[in-house]
Amino acid sequence: MVEDRDGLNPPDGRTGLQEAIERVAEKRAGAVLTPSRSMISPVPQEYNEIARKVESAGGFLQIIDVACAASRDEPH
Repeated sequence: MVEDRDGLNPPDGRTGLQEAIERVAEKRAGAVLTPSRSMISPVPQEYNEIARKVESAGGFLQIIDVACAASRDEPH
């Protein structure tokens, strides 16, 4: 697991995100998981570029909607 703590920096300036992409390229990981698209970047072009990098490294970028997942786990 890699935790990105570089906050609101652009994706290319975030060491945790770059490390996650490197792990995918090295086959030490198969995916980059994030709780929201905006945590990669709120800018569509930047998000798409990161998705392309992850996919060209052989992995995939997965958004896990934590709020949605939590509501599914609550008893009804």
